[in-house]
Amino acid sequence: MSSSGARGTQSKPLHKDRVKARQQRRLEIVPTKPENASAALVKNVNAPDIARVTMDQNLRAEILTDKRSTDRNVKRSRIGKGRGQAKKGGAGGKGTWGKPGTVDDLYDQSTFDENDPNYDSEGESKSVKIHTVEVLLSADEARDIIKNILVEFLDHADTDDVADSAVELNISGDLMFMFAKEALLLALDSNSDSNRELVSVLLSDLYGYSVLWMEDIERSFTELLGELDDLVLDCPEAVNMVGKFMARCVADDCLPPKFIGSRVNSDTVTGKAKEAIMVAHGLITMKHGLIVLDSIWNSEDYRKPVKHLKRKFKAMLTEYLDSLDYDNFVMSLHELGVPHFHHEIVYEMLLKCLEESSAFSAANNSEATCVVASKESENVETYLKLLQQLTTSGVVTITQFENGLKRVFEEIVDLAIDIPGAFQSLESMCSRFQREFQILSPEVHLQLKTDAEQAFKDQELARLMKESTPVVVS
Repeated sequence: MSSSGARGTQSKPLHKDRVKARQQRRLEIVPTKPENASAALVKNVNAPDIARVTMDQNLRAEILTDKRSTDRNVKRSRIGKGRGQAKKGGAGGKGTWGKPGTVDDLYDQSTFDENDPNYDSEGESKSVKIHTVEVLLSADEARDIIKNILVEFLDHADTDDVADSAVELNISGDLMFMFAKEALLLALDSNSDSNRELVSVLLSDLYGYSVLWMEDIERSFTELLGELDDLVLDCPEAVNMVGKFMARCVADDCLPPKFIGSRVNSDTVTGKAKEAIMVAHGLITMKHGLIVLDSIWNSEDYRKPVKHLKRKFKAMLTEYLDSLDYDNFVMSLHELGVPHFHHEIVYEMLLKCLEESSAFSAANNSEATCVVASKESENVETYLKLLQQLTTSGVVTITQFENGLKRVFEEIVDLAIDIPGAFQSLESMCSRFQREFQILSPEVHLQLKTDAEQAFKDQELARLMKESTPVVVS
């Protein structure tokens, strides 16, 4: 027991002595290098220097021995990096990841930089600026949208709406000329002079609103002149009409006269394009030509007073009821040249149907609930069949039909005062429009019906509030 205890007490000093002896031996070893180099250095080392080096090495050995004995069971990093905490949160060991949920602690995030593959930019407290990137429409995408806008314009004739749509359209400025070019192409395809008048007015208004610049209109006519040889195959009158459009734009001050004058004697303009230039030149150089050009399309019906058009429509419906000549009715409608006002003919026919239904119901002393559906009124049935033919053939567009029907629904509260059962008769007609004629969508019908029912409720509430009298307590 005493011998083992003695060995235990001497183990630590013996270890230090061994380290010191090992360091001493390293100093006495002479390396196998040329004598003029390291060997000479060893020979020149005197006794005091060796003693100092030996003492320094002994001190380093003691410090290293002490650190090994004291830090042997410590788990924090010994390489001087990290935050001074235990590795793996104190739950380290071979083949372990550390404490659950502390995988990120295995790495010192402060040492990551932007070039590090594990760099996480979300950990940086930097202000981030988000910039909106607008993707412009391509030429093909813009052309389809512009065509739809212009087709609707020929129905409502509202140049302000086209101007707003053009400004809101996400296209580059280089494609704005397509509004003028596509409008001119639609006018060439149209059989109505009123549509050509509308296009002329549209070009003038868009230029006045600064939506189109003079360069845009020049470019549109330049491309049309280049395509004129192909356009005449589908529209034989294209040469004459393009010439008139150019002359009208000159009269409206949205196309410079030099655009035509510079091409009259130019050798680069040939064929059909040359003919169109000569037509335009003849119109703008004739006596009082700029005044005559204001009515070059001989169509002013779209500017006629609304009262005139209403009287015309009523007379046409009365004549049709006597003759039942559908072709004559359609021809008269085309002669008016107001497709944007066709909702008025729908409105007038629906009003006549409501009036005829009420008169027929009163004559038979019955409630006007399903009079139209029973097909007992010949006049009502005649108007409904006419409306079906006009809508399905495209003479009256679905948009114009829905606008006319909407006007009747908006006035149904007042109409019900003079026409008993007007709302029920209108609902009966809408059922036929939806199921039998298939010219009214269920969504539009539901919306119109809901709005009308709400209007009746509001009227009833207003009546009750008006009839209620406050109680005065004396």
